[in-house]
Amino acid sequence: LEIYLVSFDPNAALKSEPHYEGSQEFLTIIKGAVSVAAGDNTAKLKKGDFIIYNCDIPHEIVNDSPQPAVVHMVVRYQDGHR
Repeated sequence: LEIYLVSFDPNAALKSEPHYEGSQEFLTIIKGAVSVAAGDNTAKLKKGDFIIYNCDIPHEIVNDSPQPAVVHMVVRYQDGHR
């Protein structure tokens, strides 16, 4: 597992290449609002929302608002990776 507290400035993005096969990210929005895209799937999330998505495909988290955002992220890898 990897655990992060990630702060996003207004209009900032975190774009990621695919992680190891079978990897997942667990995201909780602590402050503000963000959009998450994983492959062809997208979701708009606000404070208190939670999402799980596969991160073995291109994915990104975007704060497309004029306010800062903070998210708690857990990255889970399949056994044998990381």
